Amino acid sequence: VLRSMANAAGLMTYNKTNVVKAIPDGGVDFKHFQSMFYEPVKVGKKKVSTPSWNLATWHARLREELRFNQPNVVVAAGNEALFALTGLTGIEHYRGSILESTLLPGLKVIPIIHPAAILHSRRWWLYYVGVADLKRVVEESKFPEIRRPTYGKLIWPVFEEVINWLRMAAR
Repeated sequence: VLRSMANAAGLMTYNKTNVVKAIPDGGVDFKHFQSMFYEPVKVGKKKVSTPSWNLATWHARLREELRFNQPNVVVAAGNEALFALTGLTGIEHYRGSILESTLLPGLKVIPIIHPAAILHSRRWWLYYVGVADLKRVVEESKFPEIRRPTYGKLIWPVFEEVINWLRMAAR
């Protein structure tokens, strides 16, 4: 699915890596990774998972790999990659955003929904969302710096400003 999405987006060359570079006993069920690499910590009344020493070791290896390869843009495919690279969670909230890595400051990260999640969830419309996100990666790879779009806000516009905006939007 990733290869198909990359081809559709015009992303011709890329390197792949993983946060965790080992398959646990019993297959690739990620619940095993979560129990193996996350330690529950009580915060108030809730238990929150935090990275254990083992996952911190994988993060350190990923940091060194990225430092060695010096990529211009890193695609975080899925929640675990998003967390490892930025410390954020909630892939569907951040997908397609231009973020700065906390693992390696100054590095551009663009999260996408993991291709395996698209395949297994059968929400095929997410394929096209992923292609659009990878097109953003292609555009962002042309610039070494992190460029975020600026949005202008107009609060309480007067009548003439609304009319001018409508004329401009109708073009």
